[in-house]
Amino acid sequence: MKILFRADGSSKIGTGHIMRCLALAKYFARENAECIFVIKDYDSRLTSKLLGQEGIETILLDKNMSIEQDLYATKQHINERGAGVVITDSYAVDTDYLNELKRLKILLISIDDLADRFFPSDIVLNQNINANVGLYQNRVSENCRLLLGPKFALLREEFTGLEPKKIEAFFRLQVKNI
Repeated sequence: MKILFRADGSSKIGTGHIMRCLALAKYFARENAECIFVIKDYDSRLTSKLLGQEGIETILLDKNMSIEQDLYATKQHINERGAGVVITDSYAVDTDYLNELKRLKILLISIDDLADRFFPSDIVLNQNINANVGLYQNRVSENCRLLLGPKFALLREEFTGLEPKKIEAFFRLQVKNI
């Protein structure tokens, strides 16, 4: 299976979108999926380091591309690589963009934390504590599966097996009052 991730991150806008996609990509890679990241080149040193050390193919898009050019390039990469699954995690990706991706007959998964647009996606994942079905009323397609709340949190491997007491102890040692 080939999975294409469309996410963005940099030192300026943060790396949260890339990091949660990376956690998911590492899981899929253990299941023998080929993962490819398509990201805007806001900070290639940072993103290349994050993804490169994991051995994940990364395709950099020009940071000055319009959303239309971005979509065209992303669709080309999906088709060229034969990706059957596309996972989006970017504030730049709007409903029109998602509709165009959906026309490619792929499984479309959208990672979201705003519930501020319509998602024609097959799956929407919102891991926030306040995520609920009401947020997505009239904002998802009829057959969309919603994965909502912290039980769907995309955690890096170093956090997945920790017991609550060990996490608590870690923060007691690391966090100091200012």
